[in-house]
Amino acid sequence: FAGSHVPLEGSQLKAFLLSAQIRVLVDLPSKIWSCLESKSCLKAAQYHLLAQYIAGRLQLEEPDSAVLTALPVLSNHWASLSNIQGSIIQVCRDALTDGSLGEKGLTDNLCAILLLEGGSIRQVFNEFLIARKSAIQDILHSATVASTRVHMVHLATCIRASLHLIASIFSQQDGEHSLLFQTLDRIIQSQSQGEPLLSEFTARSYFKHLPSDIKKFGPNLRITPTEIPQETLHSLCNEWINNITDDEHRSVAQLLQHVPTVKALSSIRLSVFDVLKEPLKEGSVPQDEWENTCQLALGHKISIWTQFIEPALYQRAEEIVGGNIENISSHATAAITEIAEDGGLLSRFDCNIISYMWSPEASSSYHGESKTMTPAIMRFCIDLNEKLHTILEDIQHLLLEKDHTKLASHISKKRMRIKN
Repeated sequence: FAGSHVPLEGSQLKAFLLSAQIRVLVDLPSKIWSCLESKSCLKAAQYHLLAQYIAGRLQLEEPDSAVLTALPVLSNHWASLSNIQGSIIQVCRDALTDGSLGEKGLTDNLCAILLLEGGSIRQVFNEFLIARKSAIQDILHSATVASTRVHMVHLATCIRASLHLIASIFSQQDGEHSLLFQTLDRIIQSQSQGEPLLSEFTARSYFKHLPSDIKKFGPNLRITPTEIPQETLHSLCNEWINNITDDEHRSVAQLLQHVPTVKALSSIRLSVFDVLKEPLKEGSVPQDEWENTCQLALGHKISIWTQFIEPALYQRAEEIVGGNIENISSHATAAITEIAEDGGLLSRFDCNIISYMWSPEASSSYHGESKTMTPAIMRFCIDLNEKLHTILEDIQHLLLEKDHTKLASHISKKRMRIKN
């Protein structure tokens, strides 16, 4: 094409038009793969649609295509190009589960799916919810014993990010369209606004020989995009939250079975609190930001900690405390029986063991000697007292002021059982 400045006419013009379109078709695969490698799925989808448009103009899909008859090597080229669509869509769907692209990147991927597969915003929204639920399940099911705390943090982060993305991508804010709708509209209007897809090709020698409709090509949607009504969005999101809550509670409870101490549970709680305090966007106020996110996505505020993690974590704390006290109770019963069988000296003091253990002087052997207790009984009481104090110290790592009554009730119940 170099040096072609003389006006073309007739068959020569047709040959140049055909050659230029074939050249674009040959160049597009490398462009598409380059876009996929850089995670620019929307541009890859647009290039693929352009390739389909050019193929339609050249009638490459016709069984008796004159172009393929003249250039049989183009047949394999077009076959490989037509199969790229599946790869583009797969990369887009993988990104929905990953979520690392952020709201703009994910919006572009959702637009790419809409352009390539058709469908409505409501359909890709349902697909997005399924992908985010799958991401949450992957976190829970891939968890290992050694990384329980890390996975709880990832769980809280994933749920929070999912709601933030829903609010940012699909919600209408302040009377404006959603980010997804605005992005679709921009793509469709790009042709009329002088932003042709082939702007990167303008410097190439063959560009001037391309037909005007290819120079100005812009993709169209099969279905006119319509927003999801805010009430419908809230309903679908609340249903999604309820579904993942039921599944997640069971999985979290199973995962926390590997946590052996209340102190370790406290570490999990503090890590989750820390990550939930971080702002989603730089410079924002976390509390205000979260309230706005919940209002847009759900229509009301929720607490990720309270709804998703706290019930299973506190249930596990009660199990740990109850199990430890059960063990102490069993050992204490066996020790008392052994002392009674060895010396028969327990009858005078069995009613005083509990009062001894929980008296201020219990750590002193003089207190026991003043009550004429045998050394065996004193050792038993001191040992039992130390074990119960160890449990109380472990509990203190987790207890907030409002939590004390529920967990501490286990202590009083077990005291009564030991006393009886």
